[in-house]
Amino acid sequence: MAFYEELVLRPLWVRNCRYHLVFIDAQRYRDLTKQQPEGANLIGRHYVVVPVDLGFLQSFHSKLILLLGDNGGRLLVGSGNLTFSGFGSNLEVYTSVDYSKSDTSALFLFQQVWNMILSLQKQYGHSRQADQILINAANRFTWLRNQASQLEETWFLHTLESPLLEQICQVLSNDTIRKATIISPFLDSEGKAVREIYRRLKPDEIKLIVQNQKAVANPISLDRLRAEGIPISLHLTSNDEPRYLHAKVYILEGERHNWVITGSANCTSAALLKSTRQGNFETVLVRKYDKSRDFTYLLDALNVSPLAYTPDQIIWKPQSEEPQVRQQQIYLLDATLHEHTITLRFTLSEPLASGLHLKAVISDTYHLPLQMVPDQDFSITNLPDEVYQQALGKPMLLYIEAMDEFGHAVDLGCNTLWINQSDELNSIRRGLPLLDIKAASYLADGIFASESEWNELRQSLARLIEIETRYIQNQTSHIGRFTNRSRASDQAQTEPTETEVFFTDESMVEDAEAEEASARLVYQETLEAFFEHLRGRLPGRQKETLLAEVGRDIAVHTSKPPTPPTPSTARQFQYLIRKYVDSLRNLNYMQNVPVEHVPQYYFLLNRVLWFLRHHQGISEETFLLLLRNMTTGLLGSGDEKAPLLEARSQRLIKRSLQKEWASDFAPIYALANAVVVEELSLSDQHNSFIDITSAEAEHCLASIFIVNGIPDFDSIDVIKAVLEIEEIMGQSVKNIATKLQLFVDQHLHKTIDLLAHWKQETILARKGVLDLNEVIRLEYAILDYCITRYDALKKIEEIDLMIEEASDGIFWAEKLGITESMSYFRNELIGLLSKKGELGLLARNYYENGKIADLEGRHDDAIRFLQQALVLAEKTGLVTIAMGSQVRLKSLLSEI
Repeated sequence: MAFYEELVLRPLWVRNCRYHLVFIDAQRYRDLTKQQPEGANLIGRHYVVVPVDLGFLQSFHSKLILLLGDNGGRLLVGSGNLTFSGFGSNLEVYTSVDYSKSDTSALFLFQQVWNMILSLQKQYGHSRQADQILINAANRFTWLRNQASQLEETWFLHTLESPLLEQICQVLSNDTIRKATIISPFLDSEGKAVREIYRRLKPDEIKLIVQNQKAVANPISLDRLRAEGIPISLHLTSNDEPRYLHAKVYILEGERHNWVITGSANCTSAALLKSTRQGNFETVLVRKYDKSRDFTYLLDALNVSPLAYTPDQIIWKPQSEEPQVRQQQIYLLDATLHEHTITLRFTLSEPLASGLHLKAVISDTYHLPLQMVPDQDFSITNLPDEVYQQALGKPMLLYIEAMDEFGHAVDLGCNTLWINQSDELNSIRRGLPLLDIKAASYLADGIFASESEWNELRQSLARLIEIETRYIQNQTSHIGRFTNRSRASDQAQTEPTETEVFFTDESMVEDAEAEEASARLVYQETLEAFFEHLRGRLPGRQKETLLAEVGRDIAVHTSKPPTPPTPSTARQFQYLIRKYVDSLRNLNYMQNVPVEHVPQYYFLLNRVLWFLRHHQGISEETFLLLLRNMTTGLLGSGDEKAPLLEARSQRLIKRSLQKEWASDFAPIYALANAVVVEELSLSDQHNSFIDITSAEAEHCLASIFIVNGIPDFDSIDVIKAVLEIEEIMGQSVKNIATKLQLFVDQHLHKTIDLLAHWKQETILARKGVLDLNEVIRLEYAILDYCITRYDALKKIEEIDLMIEEASDGIFWAEKLGITESMSYFRNELIGLLSKKGELGLLARNYYENGKIADLEGRHDDAIRFLQQALVLAEKTGLVTIAMGSQVRLKSLLSEI
């Protein structure tokens, strides 16, 4: 592992790659724990190693590297082990494939590899820390779930389910192979793989490239194959080549194409003829090339002799002896260190009479007693501080043994395992401090067991949530810097000091701006890392991802007795929430803050507010007031104008931000909050100023609909969101979904009217605008309202109103040149009008109505009627009406 840590991990680390997962053969893993434990300084701390145990005489033999980034990835499939010789001194072959947003052709290949890794972890991996890495990767690299098509010239094959040669023959089924050139350092002792290649492919020639004195084969078996009539010729690489030929390459020359297979598979029975049920785990890439493509350059690079040798003319490397089977009474599956607790999972082959002890090797060796709890998680809590302090910053090796009645150790043949130190592994993800890891965990679990946990959350949020006006620069070129300060005595403190302002002169502005930009990059990365960790632990994400993709049951959170925060701590949380609400009303802040932060903070502070209430940290009346103010602050109150006409919300409430809003389920949280406030305020137990009015409810709904559409309470995304709402509301998913649906239904008609009002309000505002960019922005807003209102009308099946809205949608989409929306509304309109009667007659009627409205100066009605006439005329072939409608629409359009 010293090679991996120095020459692979370190270069990736300095490029901000923080997720490292290594799958390794279990026997090789055992050898590493005995041979070079001192070389593994970061194992279990900066990366996770998963030993894969396929069984006796079977090997996890794959050599594959998958690198994933936010915008692309790189896949390498080859022959080199993760060692100095595999990446340095040996002769190896790797095939490299890239994916990027500009070239997505390889996406299907990346998806195949990703799904294989998930299946591998599901079948053979036991590390929960590895599960978490895969969950986080799936949540972050969403491009892996984009739609993709099978590549026509590349295939990724592995042996999890079926033998390689069987799959290769399926790929080659439409071609006839004439010549096979095989480079392999190992041939199985009975020559079964070569015999089967010949039987299935029937090549005229099989050319075996081997290295004198270093290749492993049985010459008697090779002579036997030649005697059977199999056309084998043996060729040697140059004796001048000192490097070990470890590559595995199959060049197959067919009548129609040439094929090259590279990867981990030697020409052996275990590699080619068996799946992981009986053989090795192997991975290869099969690539198809034009017949003119020549691969003799590979042989030229090896200086391959043109002369054929007989098996007895070659000096073969002796085959290694088969390892002896060791009786293993106990098998250690997984080990994790979290704070002062070690959690283990292990299996026993038979009951033991003597007690078990955990042997922990760090700098010193410690023996810790265990209870026999096979096939279950077992925790050693209150780990001695001496052991814990030694484990910080160092790898820890674990081993389970028995103790007889005299206190002597009894060897049970247990495997040795490096412990995964979850605190350190999680805290180094993109530089996230341990304090933030803990805070995210508290928010995900929803249980605070002590005042110190509340304080840790408060400290983390105070640093992470930037709802200060730090972005705002005033007109005199000085920069305001605002910092929270805590007073000496919490008892005397009612609210933290809000701001401390420092001013710089004009000459310092440029340097301050550069410093601010640098700080912003660090802040953005830390905040995203915090949300990433939090999202990965939430029930709405974790259950769906883990069960669907990794396939393992979720560990049930151990219940802790809830502890309320002190009044002082609770007031500081309330202050943070009020400051967020104030920031939503701050025009300068809302025009400068990264827009995705606003719904993120809403989601985060919602959970804080709900958990304060669950832990009796605030009164119900204060809870409802803050909940209402947060929701109306985010989505608008009943006395505000259309969102795109309100300066503070014009960057926030628009359909193009759907992804930013949906990532933290902010729309469903907001909907649930409106329901709760309305439900509890109607109970007459609280002051009327807490009530969420009908106008506010409709304003909230309309804003949610604009950004995220009308919720479908049967969709997986909404169900995942409700899973999280279930946790904080303490009600069943079914009950919550029913309440949310009822709230939408009750306010839907008035919300539709509000959307029509907003649209008309924005149309009127547009008429007085001269700035072209502002005109286009308002037109996009009008189209958003058209789309949103049409979707809402579909829910109540108001055909006449839907026809009007679809006609308006066509007009504004056409004006903006948005063909997708225009096509959608045209298709919808044709379907609606066909329900009204004969299309040709309708086209004539609409055309006449349009002319009358135009003459009477009712331009909006004229546009709507003529748009409907045009669509129907084009559909029915009424050329005269179509041309007349186009001319009049063009004239009307020029007047607007």
